[in-house]
Parts: sequence; structure tokens; C-alpha cells
Amino acid sequence: MSLSRSPGRTPQTAAQWEAALESPGAALREALRATYGSTAGVVENRRQALLALLREFGLRFGAEREVLISRAPGRINLMGRHVDHRGGDVNVMAIDREILVASARRGDDRLVLRNVDTSTFPPCEISLIELRARAREHDWSELLDLGLPALVPEVARGEWSHYARAVVLALERRSGSTRLPGLDLLVAGDLPVGAGLSSSSALTMALAEGLISYLGLELTGEQLVEVVGEGERLVGVRGGLGDHAAIKLSRPGFVSQVGFFPAAVKQEVPLPSGVEVVVAHSGEIALKSLGARDTFNQRVACADLALLILRHQWPPARHAGHLRDLTEENLALEVATIYDGLELLPEQPSRSDILALLPGFEHQRVERVFATHADPGTYDLRGITLYALGECARSALFPQLLAGGDLERIGRWMKISHDGDRLPASPPTERDGDRELERLRRRRVPLRRQSGRYACSTEAIDRLVDVAITTRGVVGAQLAAAGLGGCIMALTRQEAVDDLLERWRIDFYQPRGIEPAAFVVTPTAGSGVFTWSGD
Repeated sequence: MSLSRSPGRTPQTAAQWEAALESPGAALREALRATYGSTAGVVENRRQALLALLREFGLRFGAEREVLISRAPGRINLMGRHVDHRGGDVNVMAIDREILVASARRGDDRLVLRNVDTSTFPPCEISLIELRARAREHDWSELLDLGLPALVPEVARGEWSHYARAVVLALERRSGSTRLPGLDLLVAGDLPVGAGLSSSSALTMALAEGLISYLGLELTGEQLVEVVGEGERLVGVRGGLGDHAAIKLSRPGFVSQVGFFPAAVKQEVPLPSGVEVVVAHSGEIALKSLGARDTFNQRVACADLALLILRHQWPPARHAGHLRDLTEENLALEVATIYDGLELLPEQPSRSDILALLPGFEHQRVERVFATHADPGTYDLRGITLYALGECARSALFPQLLAGGDLERIGRWMKISHDGDRLPASPPTERDGDRELERLRRRRVPLRRQSGRYACSTEAIDRLVDVAITTRGVVGAQLAAAGLGGCIMALTRQEAVDDLLERWRIDFYQPRGIEPAAFVVTPTAGSGVFTWSGD
């Protein structure tokens, strides 16, 4: 018996899977290594996790049921935060913490959704017939704007079952007339919630990997990224496809540079030998389906509005499709000229100020952007745009630094990137913004060497980063994901890992009275379905 990550479904019972995993043969061990890498401890940990899932499925639903196993890992983004929805690149790797789903057909129209962690994820049942009937009352674009919480108002906004509803609707739309059967699904995983390791996107992708098998869909990895990313918009997050691409398209041992519009892997570079990626949890959570969603959506709105204004106000941006198009390389302009263009963006405008800058035919589009978040009073269009342009420039060149082993420059760029997310000492004023832009223009600072202002960090995250970058042997450290809580990541020489863990324990966790939550992660394969391929 062996495992494969290829699509398709060869039915076997939970008991048969369990027996194979209890005493794995050479082919099965090799298949596990192909998915999880060559580190023996990681492979054994994942084997045990699969066994635990199947045993629990047998107890809850029956060991003789024919079962399908799908998985989706968390992810780390080494360079390219907040820019996937701007058309920028991400430089990502899947990690050895993941979501696992075991599923089996039912005889009715219901999705019975259970999680091993019942205290965090309450059980739920979804009537597929009722869900489809409600969705038919709206066209797809209207449904994306409306969102599942409005479509299913009796279910709380942050309820985890919305991710299952979202992926069902997205995949059935793609499949045409084919409809999902009822299913029993059991979910398990070791990705902490709200930690910036993409637990929600991993859940969505793990569910999708299984559901496409039941639907008989044949999708490329890039197509699945697009479909699942669009479906997740139903939950209410207006982000990009970077997380989904990392989760689906990664290779064991490699950092993948992924571009967007369309989503595609551009380069794959091995993680340098002698270097580890270490993750530390701040103890704070940022649930994109709850309060943090509004702040994330507001930052995305700033970038959308800035590009729209620049298209109308600055001739070089007239035909720009995305902010990525406005870097020095893409415009073939001196950087001082780009700073001149950015001066056309008002500093801290209100909604009425923004509308006044744009012709009337654009107002409906602007109002749709405003509808994605609560009114923040003013918008930091200039700070967000500076960050996005700098990060697009850094992420485009990052694989060259990684392939060349230029750890010193990687560390500097990670610092610049995180500085753009740091909490400011005070809210920026118009005078501050004008002075900063004049300084950048006068000194002709390349876009990649300035940080802008995205400001999605927290005091705890900034402290974890500062402890890391003052530890000998640490290359660099930064926010691990979108921010407002969760984890940081540090690129660290192997010999410095123990020192870093100890410094975090003494200087961060101990003073705050919380248990240390830091660990090394290993690059693994992207998401897929485990299929039976022989004895």
C-alpha cells in the first residue's frame, strides 16, 4: 500500500487506511517523505496525526466506511506581505503543520461537519439543498458582495462552518450541473487559529481538495487557487490569493515565488542549507472572520483607492492594472519621478475628500470599496501605497538573494519590510507625510529600501521581532502574515536556534506570564488528496 498526492479517488475503509499506516511498507514511507520531506521526526509526527484522524473517524462514523483523506498545510511568506492583491509576488513555503479532513458519503443531502477540537469548533450540519436555494436568489457577484453571514443570518459571523459553505458554493459553480452528495466530514489539525499561519485558508483548501474528488472536477493547481480564493471572499475577507497559492503550489524543501493575475509559480529556490525558519506566537489572535477583518479590508481599500486616484491624476499610472505596475523597473522612470506622482495622493483624506478627487462615473465603484469596511475617518493612502510599492520591489528580487545566499541583504530587507508594519508612535499627520516624501525624493531612495506605513503589527509582535534581530545568528525577523496578532517568523542560522528560543522564553514569554510557543518549521508539499495506489 502507498499514498499518492495525485487527484482521484480509490475507495478504502478507515480501518484499511489505519492498518496501512500502523505498519507502513517501503512505498508508503517513501510517499510520506515525498509529502513531508526527509526529516524523520516530521514524517513520524504526520504519520501519527493521520492515524489519530482515522481512529477518531472510525469511532464517530464507523471504521468500515469508505473514506477519503485530504490535507492542506499552513504557510510562511518570507517576502511579499500585503501585496498579492496588488499583483505583487509572494515568496512562500508550506510548513509541517496542517489541516487534515477525512470524509465519507452519506445517503442524504447533508454535510455533517465535525472537528476533533469540539471546544473550539462546535459540530454543525448543513443542508445542501437549502444552501443552494438561498444562493440562487442572488447572482454570483451580488453573493460575493453580500457574503455568507447575510445569506445565512442564523449562523454567527465567525462560525467555522461558513468556510465549508463557501467552498461548496464556489466549487459547485465551477462544476456546472454536478452537485455534491451528502458527506460526513471530520477535521483535525495542529495549526493555531488566528496565528497568521493561514489556518482558515488551510481549512478551506483541505475541504476543497476532498470535495473536488466527489464532484469529479479536474482543476490545475492554479485553477483551484483561483476558485477557492474567490469562494473565501464569501466569508468576508477582501484579500489576495497568496495564502491559497502557498498552500497548494509549494514543494518540499523549496521557497516558491508565486505571481498573480494570473496565479503562477515563477521560481523555486531551495531554502539555504544551514538556515532554519523559526515561528513564535505572540499570544494574540487575529481572526479574519471577526474584528480584524475590518482593519484588513480597510488597508486593502486604501490601495484600491490610491490606484484609482493615480490613474486619473498621474499620466504614468493611467493604464496601470495594479500597484505593482508603478515600480521604477515597470515604469522605466527615475524613482524621484514616482515620488512626485505619489505627492498627488492626499495625505489622510476623508471619504468625501476621496470622492471629490474622482469623476462622478467612478463614485459607484468607490462606494462599493467603502462598503467593505467601517469608515475609519481618514485613509492613509500615501503610506499604504509606499509600503505596497516597496514590498512589490523587494519580493520581485527576493529569489535572487536567496539563491545567492545573500543573508545579510535578506536580513536588511526583512527589517525594512517589518518596519512598514510596525505600530507608529503616533498617527501620521499631513506634515509628517509631506516631510517623509520629500526626504525620499531628495535622497532618491529606491522603492525597495523604504518601508511605507501599513501598520498591521502589535506591541507584542514588535517585541518578538526586536528580541530576534538582537540575537546573534538570526538573519532577520518579521510579521508572519497579515498582522493584528498571531505569529512572527525568524530566518535563523541553525546554530542560533536554541539561543533564540531561550531569549524569547526569558525576554518575551516569561515577563508576560505565558507559555513559550515557538517552533522550527520545515518546508513541505502543497495540499492534496491521499489516494490508495496498491499493496
